[in-house]
Amino acid sequence: MTTPASMTCEEALALLAELIDAELGADQRQAVEHHLEACRSCYSRAEFERRFKQRLAQIGRRDVDAAFEGRIRSLISRFDDTPPAGAVD
Repeated sequence: MTTPASMTCEEALALLAELIDAELGADQRQAVEHHLEACRSCYSRAEFERRFKQRLAQIGRRDVDAAFEGRIRSLISRFDDTPPAGAVD
């Protein structure tokens, strides 16, 4: 297991979605939060992701222009098609 002191940015960012969705166990949550306290870059990314998720939730409650929805779906599909960093085919 990765300890808070040894968690890398790559490890923290890989767990970011689960942290935001409250899906991590206590040890992993604590390790990621500790990393975010020490790493300004990862903290900024986490704040962006949190705000983005909140904004998407707000948009989801209203009617959305079809072109806008298409752009969002296109962006999401790019991430779905991109293998994780370090992945081997």
